Amino acid sequence: MLHRCVERIELPSKITLGKGTGHERTYDIISFFKKGEREISRFEMDKRIKALNVSLGREDRQYILRYQREIPFELRWNAFFLFNREKHPEDEALVAFVLWDKYDWICLWARFDLWSNIVYGLRRRR
Repeated sequence: MLHRCVERIELPSKITLGKGTGHERTYDIISFFKKGEREISRFEMDKRIKALNVSLGREDRQYILRYQREIPFELRWNAFFLFNREKHPEDEALVAFVLWDKYDWICLWARFDLWSNIVYGLRRRR
């Protein structure tokens, strides 16, 4: 389980990546948590993912990692981004998420029974 080590700070509500490339994308940053919640179960997370229409996969994850230098600094160490449609090829229970790791945003795989409030979803704007 992941726990936030610092007080909650105000995070941006959206990120725009790929500026000036002709392939610009904007993503809304979506919290799965209600005020005061620190963690929720896997089953509750699944319900909220559906209710909030937050479901991204490999193509968006690769895009975000390609343009990671444009992700705002304040998101480092304060947000993990869930890509729940991308399952690990050897274990369908593992889902992809992107997090800051000292020098770069990286992809890791995890299976959580409890989700911490540091996990966010991204919804691509049309």
